[in-house]
Amino acid sequence: MKREEIVLRLQEIFRDIFADKKMEIHEQLSPVDLETWDSIRHISLIEAIQDDFDILFDFDEIAEMKDVSDIVSSICKKL
Repeated sequence: MKREEIVLRLQEIFRDIFADKKMEIHEQLSPVDLETWDSIRHISLIEAIQDDFDILFDFDEIAEMKDVSDIVSSICKKL
């Protein structure tokens, strides 16, 4: 799966978790950019990503996720 395809799937997950059906994400997007991207939402986001892609991240992988690019890279490694 290409990075662009992963970003499109992630965009739908972000839209659901952040309750914003028009949200547009990009690889540089980080919690600094979204006031509502707090630790609780991050956990919900990770859970939704794991469910959607049928993968599991370990604690170290989650801790290294600083922006969408890191999330995409982690997904790529798992697929």
